[in-house]
Amino acid sequence: MPVPNNYITYSVGDPKKGAANRREEVSVVQGLLNVQIIQHNRSDRLLRITGSVDSDTLKAIIEFQRRLGIAQSGLIEPRDGTFRALLKFSGPRHMRASQGMIDQIKRTEKLVLHMYDNDGAGNTTIGYGHLVHPHEINADKREKEFKNGITEVRADDIFREDLGKAEKPIDDLVGVPLTQHQFDALVSLVFNIGSGNFKDSTLLKMLNGGSSQYTGDYLGAAGQFRVWREVRVNGSLRPSPGLINRRRDEETLFSQR
Repeated sequence: MPVPNNYITYSVGDPKKGAANRREEVSVVQGLLNVQIIQHNRSDRLLRITGSVDSDTLKAIIEFQRRLGIAQSGLIEPRDGTFRALLKFSGPRHMRASQGMIDQIKRTEKLVLHMYDNDGAGNTTIGYGHLVHPHEINADKREKEFKNGITEVRADDIFREDLGKAEKPIDDLVGVPLTQHQFDALVSLVFNIGSGNFKDSTLLKMLNGGSSQYTGDYLGAAGQFRVWREVRVNGSLRPSPGLINRRRDEETLFSQR
């Protein structure tokens, strides 16, 4: 997926060597350095997108140049070899949730073999958190196939379908590389909030860039999990203790290296 706004027109890096260090362009470089750290599974500390060249940013530029095998000038110029290399990355292609995450989602959702609507939001649900429809049980036609309950085998089949629906938008929409921990955390989130909410989320924009966000803001994206901790009850959004805990665990997982 092409990622927008990844360009610089002035130099970024060591101010002692005359770098212009325009705030927006420093932010672009900081995000792209983060992308390369994740893509190459480096243990280097991820950078905060501040728009200011601090010692961590300068160190990251020099380390990236060292790994490229080019002069470690600490300076990036538009269209030079360092900047062109920063732009070489891709999103998570064909990643799948780990078995550990599959087991965790099942534990969190809990297996219920009959329809219920006491999930805190008044949704009719069955199996491992499978949404039948977004209302209380009311003889809706979508309830028909579940009116006599389901077997554990059927619940597993439905879960696999729902899991695929959570994995696919991450694969399709995220334009930057992810670690397995990051992918797993996003699967847990999308399984719960749905692909439509994920597509429009600030979290996704912080990963991809665009809409005033910078590509590769993994640290900012981690903080966005906690946004999704409310349920709608009688038309009003209310914090859910279960979702608060779930979002905390997802954020922690996403932040792990």
